Amino acid sequence: MTLGIRGWAVWGLIGATVVVLALGLPPQTFFAGDPGVKLIAARHAIANPTRPVQIALPEIGGEPAAFVDRFFIVHGEHAHAVTPELFPLVSAPFIALFGLRGAYILPALGLLLALASTAWLALLLDRRRSAVAVLLTAFLGTPLLFYGLEFWEHTVAAGVASLALAMFVQASSASAGSGRFFAAGVLFGVAALLRPEALWFGAAALIAAPLLRSRPGWRQIAVAGAGLVAALIPLELYTLIHFGHPLPPHIAGNPGLFEGDWMSMRRSLLATWFISQSRSNFWRVAPAILLAFVWRPTSYFGAAARRGRPYLLAVAVLAAALVVLTAPNDGGAQWGTRYLLLEYLPLTILATDTLAYVARFLGTRRRTTRAGEKTASRSAAGRAVPVLAVAILAAGSAWLQRSSYKELRGAKLTYARLVDFVEDETTPGGPVITDLWWLDQAAASLADSRRFFVVSGAEQGAEVLHRLSEAREPAITLLRHPVDSPGPVSAWLARSCYTFDKERGSGEGLIAIHLKRSCSR
Repeated sequence: MTLGIRGWAVWGLIGATVVVLALGLPPQTFFAGDPGVKLIAARHAIANPTRPVQIALPEIGGEPAAFVDRFFIVHGEHAHAVTPELFPLVSAPFIALFGLRGAYILPALGLLLALASTAWLALLLDRRRSAVAVLLTAFLGTPLLFYGLEFWEHTVAAGVASLALAMFVQASSASAGSGRFFAAGVLFGVAALLRPEALWFGAAALIAAPLLRSRPGWRQIAVAGAGLVAALIPLELYTLIHFGHPLPPHIAGNPGLFEGDWMSMRRSLLATWFISQSRSNFWRVAPAILLAFVWRPTSYFGAAARRGRPYLLAVAVLAAALVVLTAPNDGGAQWGTRYLLLEYLPLTILATDTLAYVARFLGTRRRTTRAGEKTASRSAAGRAVPVLAVAILAAGSAWLQRSSYKELRGAKLTYARLVDFVEDETTPGGPVITDLWWLDQAAASLADSRRFFVVSGAEQGAEVLHRLSEAREPAITLLRHPVDSPGPVSAWLARSCYTFDKERGSGEGLIAIHLKRSCSR
């Protein structure tokens, strides 16, 4: 991977910036509940290395109790997180070594790998491209930074997938042996293990391969495809043996694709991701990427084909189409469209090409003579125009990155206050019962020191309290919300010996109700 001295220098400065920004965020909370599920899974892998994906159920009187939130599937006397298994497993060593800060190492490294690999891909397709320009466009002009600062696998998948794409293109241009194509395919498969939608990115890269200038043969494409499949086989074998069906938990436990009106869901996704004014909009958080679609006569023919532009566009569009056709939901809380994060990578190169073209066009003047059209440099004022245009675009993109950081930091600080409240109102090792399905995810940093029981209503709440009472648990804490928790607490107490002790509220809307066991039986 060669980016040149300036390219690596800029990459290093970006890395230093990421470290500084990461240190300004509280590590014990998350932007959404999904990273909390991954933290619970990672910590279980640390504590139980012989069965790392089989998460222990909370216990009452030494017996497992299947009261968990909807993002865990109960299987026998254990549970499985409804999240891709690989990311928590590979994050576990970093958390074990560095604590909660260690959880953010892989996402940051994934971000840096995605930037370097995208710049390398751009140079592989055309050495005249600027690695610095591609790096800055990818860093400032896409949502990669947002996801690189959160405990999410998106940037790790983006880094692995972009490296796979660059290796595939390099193997094609060098007429390499089967081993390099197979290795690229394996990396596509690893990316798919991290994020399911990365499977479509890898498939699109192989399907669009005939558009490359140095197009690989069908046998070489098939070898890369075999590498992709080979990477998926271990998980598939485990799923078949352990569950008796081919769908892993993160697919089987997320049935949106198989339920409801499929066409209505596709229309909703298109509207949310590409038309709405929400922060989930693909374009709103990365307007610079629109430059990838600026059409000019030489965009995709002649010399442009030699630069890989048709291939890059085909990969991005085909992969995005496949994601839209198969996504189970819109991605929920996010900055931009997280299911389409990988598609930003090839579009970044195309947007950078347009920027370079605009800079050249505005920086020269053309005049027609009998000998044909000639170009000449503009005056100093004229040459300042493209610099000013690019500077304005960079400043606008940087401002959007500032907004994304403020959004991320604001959410994490809010949840940090919630976690502090839960920590203050509960006792280590003690039982915590809640009917808020998201609370154990938001307070995942406490999950290894508290026993969380998540119930769906008064009936399950009464069952948990009854079993805790029978196990002679002296005191428990209920965590509820005045709006999201329906019904009175009295319905939970009917079959137990617990009575009201005290109640406290938090500024974030939580109510902690402390109960004590008041009978001797």
